[in-house]
Amino acid sequence: MEKNKKTNKKTIWIVIVSIIIIATISAVLILFKDNLFKQKETFDNDIVIKRIDGNDSLKMPFKYSEIFLTSGSYFEEEILNLKISTVSFDISEAGISWGAVENVLVNTGDKNALDDLAGIKYCKGITDISTIISDKKRSSVIFYEGYSEEQYNDGNDYVIIPSSMSKYINEELSTDDKILTLRHSNYMGMFKIIGEYTTKDEYDTLYVSYANLVNLFDASSIYMSEYVDTLEIDINEEKDLTKLIEYLERYFADANMLDQYKGKTNMFDDFYLYKFVHSINTNPSSSETQVGTITELNPSQSEQPVINNEKNILTISRIDGGTDLNMSHIYADILINDYMTYSQYINDIVISTEVIGVDRYSIPLFTNYEMYGITVGWNGVNFDDIQPFVDVMFHQAVTSTSDIIKTKSDCEIKFYGDYTEKDLIMPREEDCNVFVKGYAIVPATFNNAFNQLSVEESKLLITYYSEELHDGGFPLIYSEFKPIGEYVTTDKYDTIYLTYVGYNDKYIIEPYKNEYIESIVIETKKDMDISPFIEYLEKYFAPSDNAEKYKGKNNELGIEYEFCYTMTEGIN
Repeated sequence: MEKNKKTNKKTIWIVIVSIIIIATISAVLILFKDNLFKQKETFDNDIVIKRIDGNDSLKMPFKYSEIFLTSGSYFEEEILNLKISTVSFDISEAGISWGAVENVLVNTGDKNALDDLAGIKYCKGITDISTIISDKKRSSVIFYEGYSEEQYNDGNDYVIIPSSMSKYINEELSTDDKILTLRHSNYMGMFKIIGEYTTKDEYDTLYVSYANLVNLFDASSIYMSEYVDTLEIDINEEKDLTKLIEYLERYFADANMLDQYKGKTNMFDDFYLYKFVHSINTNPSSSETQVGTITELNPSQSEQPVINNEKNILTISRIDGGTDLNMSHIYADILINDYMTYSQYINDIVISTEVIGVDRYSIPLFTNYEMYGITVGWNGVNFDDIQPFVDVMFHQAVTSTSDIIKTKSDCEIKFYGDYTEKDLIMPREEDCNVFVKGYAIVPATFNNAFNQLSVEESKLLITYYSEELHDGGFPLIYSEFKPIGEYVTTDKYDTIYLTYVGYNDKYIIEPYKNEYIESIVIETKKDMDISPFIEYLEKYFAPSDNAEKYKGKNNELGIEYEFCYTMTEGIN
C-alpha cells in the first residue's frame, strides 16, 4: 500500500512537471512565434545579391545599386522588379533630423505625443513595400487616397510612416500637402506622406523612397560605403537573360562558379566581395570570359589581327550615312560610366553637345523670346562687378578642351592647381557631394568680378537648375559645378563650359530626353594593343568597314545598331 502511494505521488509530480514544461514551451511559442515562424518575403524568380564572406547584411556601397537604377531602361523586359533596401540609419547617430512643413503636424501637445514622435529612431530607403512586411512583425501597409504600391517608385520623394504618427498629421490637408522633411548637413529633403504601416513590432522607422534618401549623404560619407542592406531582382524567365547575366558579372561574382573570381577585380576595379545567387542556366564558358577587367584577353581575341595604331582617331557616325549624328545621350552616358574600364587605351574622348542659350543682343528690344528652361547661375560668392557674368549667354557640356579651343578664337586654357584635362571626363570623387556634380571652365573675365580675389581663390560654384519644380518647390534638376580652369580668348566671353558628368542629369526631364549628341571622337594610344577596347566598343557601335554584318542586330543596349566607328590616321 505504502509503495503504491509513493508511485502515485511520483506519477503526480511527473504530470505536474510535464504540464509546467508544456506551458512554458507554449508561452515561448506565443511570445516569439513571429520570429520563429516568420519567413522573409522573396520574389518568385529571385536573383539575390549576397556577400561572399557570408555576412547577412550586404553593407554594400551605393554605387553597386546605382548600376541598376541607371541601367533599368536597358533591361526593362528582363527585370520585372527591383527590391533594394538600405541599412537602417539611426537618425541620431547619422546626424539626421526629421520634421514637417508648416501646418502638417498637429496634436503635438497630447500627453503621448513626445513618446510617439520620439520613438521614430530610424529611417530606411526602400524600392518595394515588401521590405516593410519583412522588417516588421505581422505588418500591413495602407496607402492614402490617390496612391498605390505601383506609384511608389515613380521618381518622386515619398515616405511611409508608422501608424502611431498618423494622429499627429493634419487630416484637413490633402495628401499632396502632407510633407515630411529630412535634414542632414546642408541638405533638406521633402517627402510626401502617401501611406502608413501597422505592425505588432516597434513603430520606430520611416520608410523613404530609396533613390532619394541618398541625397542626404556626401559621396565620401561612411554611410555611402555601407549603404545597401538587401538587393533582389525579380526576373522575367520568359526572356533571354544572357545579357543581364553578363552585365551582373561585371560587378558581382556568379555564385555557381566563385573560384573563377578569386583575386580578380570587377568594373569598379574592386575585388569581388559580392555574389549573385540564381538558378538560371548559363554557358560557363561564356561567363568565364567576362570575369576580370577589360585588359584580360579571351581566347578569340588572341586570333584577331593587331590593330594598326597609326590610325588612332576613332570617329562615330551613322550607319545610314546621315550627316547629323542625332545620337541619344544614353550612348554618351555609357561611355562615361565605363570610362575607367577602358581609359588605359585612350588619350582623349571628345563628346560634343549643342551650345545652349539665347543671344540676347541679337533680339530687338521689347521682343518676347523663349528661354531654354534650365538656368546657369552661381552661388558661394558676391560679385563686386556682375557684368562678366551678365555677359554669359551660353553653356555647353564638354569632356575635352578641344571643343572650347575649336569654338573660341586664339583660345588658351589655364587649369587651376593640379587639375588637368582628364578631370573634364571624370570629376574627382572627393570634390563631389550631394550638390557638386562636376567641374566648369569659366571666362577669364570672371577674375575682374572679385576684389582682391581670383576665381581660383574664391568659393564660386556654377549652378545649373531647371525651372520645372518638384512638388515641394525645389528644382527638379539642381547641380553645382566647381570651376577648375578658365579660358582666355580674343572672342566673346559669353560661354561657360560644364563637364558632361552633372550636365547629363537634365536628361531625366522629358523635354531634354530627345536632345542629341552632336559628335563623339576618341583618340586611342599608338603604342599598345587596343583590341580589348575595340571589342568593348563593338558592343555598341559597328565597324564602318563591316557594318552590313550588324544590320538588323541589337547592340548591348538592346537597340538596333545605328552607329558605326571609323579609324583614321591622326595629324601629327
